[in-house]
Parts: sequence; structure tokens; C-alpha cells
Amino acid sequence: MSWVSSLRLPHIRGSPTESMSAVPATATVGSLQNYLSRVYELDMACRVEDFLFTDENLACRLEGEHFRAAGEKLLIHESADELELSVYFDAAMLVRLDASTPLVSIAAADLRDFWTALEGVSHFLYLAWNAHYDRSVRGVELELQAEVDKYVITTMLVEEQQQTTAADIHTLLFERTQFDSGLADALLVRYRDANRSAAKYCLSLARRFQPPHHPGRVRELRRFYRLDHSAKLHFIEQQH
Repeated sequence: MSWVSSLRLPHIRGSPTESMSAVPATATVGSLQNYLSRVYELDMACRVEDFLFTDENLACRLEGEHFRAAGEKLLIHESADELELSVYFDAAMLVRLDASTPLVSIAAADLRDFWTALEGVSHFLYLAWNAHYDRSVRGVELELQAEVDKYVITTMLVEEQQQTTAADIHTLLFERTQFDSGLADALLVRYRDANRSAAKYCLSLARRFQPPHHPGRVRELRRFYRLDHSAKLHFIEQQH
């Protein structure tokens, strides 16, 4: 990822590059934004599809010397009063994802593809929502919320489609995680911390609220989404 350490940005626009041309196979990422928006009661005019591109060479140029190949990237440039961002997704992954229709049958999808796409949409939506309210955001906050989003949305789909169990999802997402060995130390710490905190919180969700669409669970998730990072960590510790 390419992050700035802290953001407080009232205005958002897409980066003015050829990346903003139409990109095929974006139905699933658009549907994921819709799903997240319903769960968290978000009313955002900006759409991830309008910021999306699939040219890896362009991603490399935008990210510069810190470029690292990945299935998704949120690329950010900030000025005094404006945030420019683009969202990179691997083109082949988008095609596979649209073909597998995970919102119809999660069992037919490659969970790695699904979680990669969901992470990218989560990052975009969380950053855009916070920027809309002129709230600062750190990279670790984006990672924590994305890990929670992956668990929450996947378990909801599992319930809707009556496939596998939430316990299986927790194991796959948090207990079998493998981090990229090429990550810089600071990034590795960020991802591990976010994964660990999200694992604790999602385990507490499973313990306190069943099924995944439980009204009390959804209400809490909406409150959790709106907390700042320190408050989220404090809330997670209170549940144990």
C-alpha cells in the first residue's frame, strides 16, 4: 500500500490519469461497496468504480520506489485541502471474481480473490467516509477495519447462502494468515497488529451475537465503524 501517515482531508477526487477510463469486470466491487454501505448505514456519493484502474505499470509509476506487486492498492496523494486517490485492482482477479459471483455463492469463489477485492473496497470506503467528515486516518486503522469487514461480510454471506460456518471463516481469515515475506518491518508490524486486534474483536462478535445478521450485532458494528482507532482498541479490550 501507499499510505500517508495521517489524513485530514475535506475534498476527494480521482487522480487525473488514464486510469480513470472504463474498466471491465467491476460488478463485484460495486456490489461490495453497496453491501458495506448497507451494513454500516453509509451514504457516500463517491463510487469505487470511478477511482478504479487495472494497469499495473501505472500503479508502479504512481507508487514509485515503494511499489510492491499486489492484488489491490489504494494510492494516495494529498495537498493542502484536497485528497487525490486511485484504487488499483489486478485485472485477472476482477474477471475471476465477477465470473464466480460470490454474492450469490461464496463457496464458488476463491476466498483469496474475494478478500483481496473486499479489502480494497473497504479501504476506499473507510478513507472516503472519514475524509468526508474531516477525520484523520492512519494506515493501521484502515487495515483493522478491513479485517473486520472481511469477517463480517463473509459470515453474513455464509448465513444468507447457508454454506460452511462462521467458525470456519474465523480460522481461515485469522489463524491461517500468511504475511508477505517482502514487507518492510513497519508494514509487517501494522498488518500483524491489525490482524490480531480484528481476530479478537470478531471472536467476541461470534460469542456475543448469533446469527451474523443479529440486530444487536449490526448496531454495534455501526458504532464500531464510527470510533477512532484508539477508541476501537479500547472497545475490543473491553470485550475480553
